[in-house]
This record gives sequence, structure tokens and C-alpha cells, in this order.
Amino acid sequence: MAAFLGRSLGSTQTGKISVRNVTVRFPAKARRPTGTSGRLIAALDGVNLTIQPGEFLSLLGPSGCGKSTLLNVMAGFLRPTSGEIEIDGIPVFEPSASRPVVFQNHSLFPWMTVVENVAFGLRNTGRSRPQESALRQLEHVGLRSQADHYPAQLSGGMQQRVGLARALALEPPVLLLDEPFGALDAQTRLLMQEQLLRLWEKQGQTVVFVTHDIDEAIYLSDRIVVLGIHPNSPRGDFAIPLPRPRHPHIRHSPAYREIYETLFHLIRVESLKSFSSGEAFPAGASPA
Repeated sequence: MAAFLGRSLGSTQTGKISVRNVTVRFPAKARRPTGTSGRLIAALDGVNLTIQPGEFLSLLGPSGCGKSTLLNVMAGFLRPTSGEIEIDGIPVFEPSASRPVVFQNHSLFPWMTVVENVAFGLRNTGRSRPQESALRQLEHVGLRSQADHYPAQLSGGMQQRVGLARALALEPPVLLLDEPFGALDAQTRLLMQEQLLRLWEKQGQTVVFVTHDIDEAIYLSDRIVVLGIHPNSPRGDFAIPLPRPRHPHIRHSPAYREIYETLFHLIRVESLKSFSSGEAFPAGASPA
């Protein structure tokens, strides 16, 4: 069983996420250019999920299953059609610095230096000594020497490390990541996975990580929830009984391969549905 780190406030751990019967529906786009068809498409259909403080959970599944939609509801970017999400017993209605999101696109401000980007959220939330905190976080991600550079002067992997530093500098109880390494080359992606685990082990946030990559999900996670299509809801909830700290060689273990094969076959079954019944999620509704 995974040992969840959690963030402590006195004797109380923070970062518990409760997803209760969350459904999200969008209007389907009509085939003709006259507007919508009046039909609603379920991007998520009655999702129930509890994520414990300090747990590293990955959302995995085929394109169109609603992974990013669920993350957007957790972030407060999107309101569910029905159901609710609570974090530490507080309903989520809008975005908050207590649950920053790291996207595939780093979203750094190009006119700001690296340290100014990391300090931006700290200043906006009224933290004391934001510059010092930003430099300290850059030290943690190995980019202290690039503090005065601009984003365009950095590689893709470095830009993503700055994005992580910006989110982690806020010391949030919850960190949400939407395929943050999807645009990186294979080697940089592996190194970023290792970097993320080291940072998480230091700070212990609850992490929700969206990915299409089975290998990535297994390597990073305490637990993996597989979302399916038709309906877009969980198909499996898998604890990952691999020891921590994780090392790259764990990928060669029999236990790792067994988990991989189980997830591969489940996701293949769900992916095939989009081939037999058209698009997994019709164009003009919502990506996942």
C-alpha cells in the first residue's frame, strides 16, 4: 500500500479531493453549419472519486474520455452540469492558487525573466519576499543560474521546469498537471518525470496527473484511475504497489510489466469503441 505524504497543518493533512457524481455535458455540434443539433454529449458521466492527501493519482484513458475535462472541473475552470467537487470539504467553484495547473504548454510570460515568472503568483497572493522564494524554488529545479534569462532562451524541458517551479512556489496542497511532458522529446520526458518525483517527495502535495502514456502513469503514480468512453466514467482503479523512491530500473521488474499489460488491454478495449462507433467525443463539444 502506498504511503501518502500529505501536507500538514497542525495534525491535519490537507489536499483531500472528493468528486461526487460529477457529470459534464456539452452541446453537440451539428453536421451542418447552422449551429448546434440540440443534443447534449456527456464529457463526464456520473464520476465518483476520492483522492487522499498527498496521493499521486494519474488519470489515464483514450482520447475523448474526459480526463482533461475532469481536471478542469477540479481546477475550477469548468462548472459541472451536475455533481460537485470538494477539496478539504470546500466546494470548488472557481480557480485558486491552492490548486495551480501545469499545462503541456508552459504558459510562461515571455516578457518576464525566469525568476519574475516564478515570483508572479507569490506577489499576487501577497506572499512575503517573493523574489527570495522564487530563487529558492529555482534552486530546487536546478535553474538558479538561469534566473535572469527569458523563456525564449530556454529549452522546452527547462521551460517546463520553470512552470513546475512557479506552481510549487505557492506550496499548494493540490497540484494539477495536464499532460505537462507531452510535447517533450523522449529522453527529456523521462528526466522530467524523475524531477517531478523528487520535487513531490520533498513537498508532498496531492497530485492529479493527466496522461495518455501508460508507462508514465505507472512510473509516477500511487494510483491510476482509467476513464473509458460511452459512458465517460471510470473503468478501473488501480493501486500501484511499487516501492518508493522510484528508480528508472523499476520499469524492468515483473510487477511493472504485469501492471502495464493489465492497463494496456483495458485501454485498448476502450479505444476500440471510438473505431466502432465514430468519434469518441464529437467535434465541437470538448476535448479530453
